[in-house]
Amino acid sequence: MTASSVPPAPAFDARQHLAGLLRAALASVAPSHGAVDIVLERPKQASHGDFASNLAMQLARELKTNPRQVAERLVRELPPSPHVVRAEVAGAGFINFTLAPAARTAVVAAVLAAGGDFGRGPARNGRMARRLQVEFVSANPTGPLHVGHGRGAAYGASLASLLAFAGYEVTREYYVNDAGRQMDILAVSAWLRYLALFDEPLPFPPNAYQGGYVHEMAEQIKQAHGDRYVHPAEAVLACVPDTDDDEARLDALILAGKDLLGEDWAYVHGHVLSEQLADCRADLEEFGVHFDVWFSERSLYDTGMVARAVEKLEKAGHIYLQDGARWFQSTAFGDEKDRVVQRDNGLYTYFASDIAYHLNKFERGFDKVIDVWGADHHGYIPRVKGALLASGADATRLDVTLVQFVSLFRDGQKVSMSTRSGDYVTLRQLRAEVGNDACRFFYMLRKCDQALDFDLDLAKSQSNDNPVYYVQYAHARICSVLAQWQGDAAALGKADLAPLRHEREFALCARLAEFPELVQQAARDYAPHALAFYLKDLAGDFHGWYNAERVLVDDAATRDARLALALATRQVLQNGLSLLGVSQPVSMSPPLSGAIFCFWPLRGPKTFVWASRLNLKSTRNGMGKFDQTSGAARPQPARRKSSAGGTLLGVFVGLVIGISIAFGVVWYLNKATLPFQNKYEGAPKDDKSKAAAPGAPAPAPVPLPGKPGDKPPGRFEFYDLLEGKQPAAPRPAAPAATPGGTPAPRRPRRPRRRGQAGTGDRVLPPGRRLPEAGRCRQPQGQARPDRARGRRAGGQHPREGHHASRPRRPLPRSG
Repeated sequence: MTASSVPPAPAFDARQHLAGLLRAALASVAPSHGAVDIVLERPKQASHGDFASNLAMQLARELKTNPRQVAERLVRELPPSPHVVRAEVAGAGFINFTLAPAARTAVVAAVLAAGGDFGRGPARNGRMARRLQVEFVSANPTGPLHVGHGRGAAYGASLASLLAFAGYEVTREYYVNDAGRQMDILAVSAWLRYLALFDEPLPFPPNAYQGGYVHEMAEQIKQAHGDRYVHPAEAVLACVPDTDDDEARLDALILAGKDLLGEDWAYVHGHVLSEQLADCRADLEEFGVHFDVWFSERSLYDTGMVARAVEKLEKAGHIYLQDGARWFQSTAFGDEKDRVVQRDNGLYTYFASDIAYHLNKFERGFDKVIDVWGADHHGYIPRVKGALLASGADATRLDVTLVQFVSLFRDGQKVSMSTRSGDYVTLRQLRAEVGNDACRFFYMLRKCDQALDFDLDLAKSQSNDNPVYYVQYAHARICSVLAQWQGDAAALGKADLAPLRHEREFALCARLAEFPELVQQAARDYAPHALAFYLKDLAGDFHGWYNAERVLVDDAATRDARLALALATRQVLQNGLSLLGVSQPVSMSPPLSGAIFCFWPLRGPKTFVWASRLNLKSTRNGMGKFDQTSGAARPQPARRKSSAGGTLLGVFVGLVIGISIAFGVVWYLNKATLPFQNKYEGAPKDDKSKAAAPGAPAPAPVPLPGKPGDKPPGRFEFYDLLEGKQPAAPRPAAPAATPGGTPAPRRPRRPRRRGQAGTGDRVLPPGRRLPEAGRCRQPQGQARPDRARGRRAGGQHPREGHHASRPRRPLPRSG
C-alpha cells in the first residue's frame, strides 16, 4: 500500500481522510464488505486519541473472527499518512487515531476561509431537494402572547434557521385561527366592555376574556364610532336564558350580539382580530421571529377546502352519521374515540379545518411538514395523521414536535400564572425584564419535550453562572483582544499555525471541528438545544485557554497563531449564536472585574490599562443593550456606557487593596528577618518600669555602629525590595553584660517536651524584672510561682472529667 491511495482534500477534513484510510485497509482485509458504513466518533477522553472507529466490531460477526484480531489486521493494512501520528487497537476492538499537530489545527484555516458559511451544509438540489415547512406558534389571536408561546416561538425559529443552515429550503408559516368560536368570544367580550362605557353594564361571563387589552379595544371602538353599537342592557339580557351553564350563557350572548348588531358585528369581529394579530406580529418581530407565510383559517372555508376534505373522507368510507352529526372513524387509526367533523347545525369543527389545512400543505409540494405544538395537543397527533392516511396522503411526511410548559421562578419562588383570569406573564413583559438574548438562549437550555424552569434572577445576572452571559463574554473577550492588537484580521487566515502546541489549543481546535457535524446532527434530530450546549462548551474551552495562555506575546509567530485561533473561535460563536437568534456583543462588563484591579501591582501597568479600557467600554450584559454586532441583520439598541464614577471607584479600591497586599508581604519579610525591637549590639534595654534615682546622672547613650544617618545593621526596608535587593542575614546580638562587667555566657536551649514547662534560657539585663505571675520563668535561683491561668495550685485542672487526666500543653513563651 502507498500513501497515494487516499490523497487529502484541499480543505482538510480529518473525518473523511480517516474514513478513506479505513476503506483502503478494508479492501485488503475484507474486500467483499467494502460497502459497510464507516463510523468515526470523537472519544470522550483525550488519551484515546482524536477519533475512534468500531469497524472491526462491525466485521467480526461476518468474518467469524475476534474483533480485536480484525482491528489489528486493519491497522497493519492502513496506508501511511502524514496526517496520522498513531493508530492503535484499544479495548475489545476499537481503532484509535491520533492526528498530527498540523492536522489538528487545520480547522483554524478552514474556519477563517469559510467565514459565516463554516458549518453550512450543501444545498440539496435536483432530485435530492428537500423543501421543508415549519409551522410554529400559531396561537389564537385572542390575547397577547405569553411565556409559553415564547418558548414555541424561540424553538421554531431556531429550528427553521438550523434546517436552512444545514442546506434545506425552509418555509416559516403561522396558521391564523381567525375563524371559529374563540374569535366570537373575544368579539363579544369587547362589545360587553364597550356597553359598560355607556352605562349599560351587563354581568360579565367568567369564561370570557378578562384581560386589560379587552378594555383597550372597547375604548378604541368608542373613540372611533361613539355610541353606534350601543344597545340597551334589557334587550341583550332578553336573549340570554336563565341557566347555570356558563358555556350556554356565553353562546347566547354571542348570538345576541350577532342579532342586535347585524352587519356591524363584522366590524367588531374584524377590529378585535386585526388589533390582536397586529400586536402578535409586532411582538414576534421584536423577538427576532419572522414568518414567510401567514395562513388564514378563514380562507379554508371561503375556498371550500374544508368541505372538499370532508367529502373526500366520506367517499373513502371513513365518515358516518350519528345524531345528525358527521363523525370520522379515527379509532381505526389509533385514536381513543371517533371525532365529529360537522355538527348537527351544519358548522364544521376545528378538526375538519385542520384536516383541510394539512392536505393543503402537501398540495403545495412540501417534502416534509414539521408542526410545533404545545404539550397539551399530544392527543391531537394520532387523529390528524389518521385523517391524512384516510385521505390517501403520506402521513410519514408529517412530523410533530411538542413543546412543554414553562415555569417562571423569582427569588426561588414560582411565579403564578392563570390565563383564564388574564393574570399571566406575557412574552413582552418577560423580554422587557431579561432581554431578548436571555429569552432566546434560556428557552434552548432544555430539550423541547422537557419542562423548563426559567430562573429570572439568573437570566439577569452578570456572572459566569449565566450561560448566555458566559457565551457572549467569550465573544466580547476576543473582540477586545483584536482591538488591542490593531492588526489586519484578514491576514490571519495565512498565519503559520505551527506554534499551536499546547493541549488546550488542540482541545479548542477539536471543538471547532465539531461544529459542522453538530449542525447536521441537530438538524436531523430537530434539536436546536444541542447547539446551545455546544456553544457553552466552546466558550468554556476558550475561557480556559485564554486564562492559561497569553495571546498578545512578543514572539510574532506565536502571537499570530494564537490570534488566528481566537478569530476562528469568534467566527464559530457568531455562526452558532446567530442560529439561535442571540446577538454577539463586541464589549461587555467582565464578571468580577474588581478582581483585576486587586492584582494590578502583581501584573504591571499593562493589566491596569487593559482592565480600565474594558471596564470603560462596558455596557449592559447579554440580556440588554449592546454595541452593534458583526453580521447582525437588524438594528441594535442604543449602547449605554457605565458611569465614570463607578469606574474611578473600582480603580481606587483596586489600588488600595493591591498596595496593601504588597506592603503586607514586605512587612512580613522584614519581621521574619529582624524583629522591630531595638536590639542592636551593646544597646541596653530601657527600663520603663523603674524610675531613675533622684539626682542620679543620666546614662550615656551607647553609640551604634556605622556612620551617622546609616540604617541599622541588618535592617531591611521596603525600598530595598523595590530595588531588587535581598534581605541580609541579621548580625547576631552580643550577650548582655553582667553586673561585674563581663559578658555572661548564654545557656543553650533545651527542646521542650509535650506537657512540660519551658526551660529558663534568658538572662535579664540589670534592673529588668518580670511580673509576679506570668508565662516567663524567673531568673536562675528564684522559685517559680504558680501560673495565674490554666491550672489551680498543685497542678489540678479546673475542670473534671476525661479532660482532666490529659496533660495540658504549656502556653507559648512571650517577650
